[in-house]
Amino acid sequence: LKLSLVAMLRSKWAAAAPAVTRFLLVRHGETQHNLRGILQGQLDTQLNDTGRRQARQLAECLRGERVDRVLSSPLSRAIDTARAIAEYHPKAEFSKDARLKEYNLGKLQGRPKTDPYCMQVFSDPRVQDGNPYFRYPGGETPQEVAVRACAALTAAATGGTVVVVSHAGPLS
Repeated sequence: LKLSLVAMLRSKWAAAAPAVTRFLLVRHGETQHNLRGILQGQLDTQLNDTGRRQARQLAECLRGERVDRVLSSPLSRAIDTARAIAEYHPKAEFSKDARLKEYNLGKLQGRPKTDPYCMQVFSDPRVQDGNPYFRYPGGETPQEVAVRACAALTAAATGGTVVVVSHAGPLS
């Protein structure tokens, strides 16, 4: 009786246990804006030659991994990195989720980091202290980015291995 009760409880717990999801978090490859120190935010920039090479190299490194799904930000630099990975995993589901986009940096997007206005914003003590409620002028707060990125990961946590290709903001 004792063994059959243990077996019954194990089968009920196993059936009720959520599927385990393994996330492999990937930042997109290099862009010309990265190289030049220009803030991209949600601007849709392309990978440069180095970024395409980085994406291919990462894809080759992940070739032997089991990948069930490739999930990407809809921005081109992330999609192109994700597609390079997906080429080695043709059976993996490929999808995009806008919640994985980079920070909306508002008025800072497209400006060099050395721009006086950008330097003024980044020198704000709230930015320096990592205040999650600081809103970039015309953009969003770190908390808003974290909430949407966590929601995307929660929705993707359906089991298996998921490669998530995104940006520095949402991945941090």
